[in-house]
Amino acid sequence: MKKSILAVIAHADDMEQSIGGTCLKYLAQGYEFKVVYTTNNMSGDFAYLDENGKICSRSIQPEDEMKVRKSEAAKAAAIFGTVPVHLDFAQRHYTSPEGKKININYGVPPLPLMKPGHPSIVTAHEEPEAVKLLTDIILDFDPEVIITRGMADTNIEHVCTALFAMKARQNAMKQGYDGTFLMSRGVGLNIPEAYYRYDTFVDTSGLMQKKLDALRCHASQKPAPERLDLKDYMEGARCGVETAEPFIFGGIGSWRVGPFTTEIFRNHRYCREHYAQMFF
Repeated sequence: MKKSILAVIAHADDMEQSIGGTCLKYLAQGYEFKVVYTTNNMSGDFAYLDENGKICSRSIQPEDEMKVRKSEAAKAAAIFGTVPVHLDFAQRHYTSPEGKKININYGVPPLPLMKPGHPSIVTAHEEPEAVKLLTDIILDFDPEVIITRGMADTNIEHVCTALFAMKARQNAMKQGYDGTFLMSRGVGLNIPEAYYRYDTFVDTSGLMQKKLDALRCHASQKPAPERLDLKDYMEGARCGVETAEPFIFGGIGSWRVGPFTTEIFRNHRYCREHYAQMFF
């Protein structure tokens, strides 16, 4: 059985930030990776360090934003032995030449860099032809596990990517696919603590520095990744290890079991046995 993991994420840096330790751990165990970015990465500020080491940001045009972030994504993906796949669904907004944030709503003309007929990521999960793009990737790559972002998140593009991946997996299952589906726990402000609970994890002890180095590839977004509060040590303390990356089961394959699924099933038992201690 092929040992493989498919990451379906919205933006450049999402994989490294949420599941970078997991990917590094299983890369060392011979796993093959494929990463799919659902958005075209055209929106967001450009971060940098000033002469005093302070993190600052400035606006950048969508054409330049896309070019920079896709270049960084390719550099980071190379660490995991893969080349990223870009589905290029438009993000929900972009910066105009005047520096204004333009929301992509009805009546807003598409940018030349947006693929004709492509929906935005916000509605891609509702479009059968869009979902088929990912379904075909799943059937072709046939991963042991699919990982996407969680449903409880303050960034709607993460949530819509999770819906998109969920529907693509369901379609693939109708055609014989039988892999496990995981959602990484979302991170955001003002989300009730109950939504941060999870039911399995990966022990990423000893990999924190390598994870930060992978994140460092995304310099336009994370110029100083060591300053981020990634909560890996906090989750490790909850799980009885040095560092951990938490997950929620979105679906369990009926027969495919490799080293990765063996760990997450084992750690699922740990979470069930220690749930009250971990979260209350």
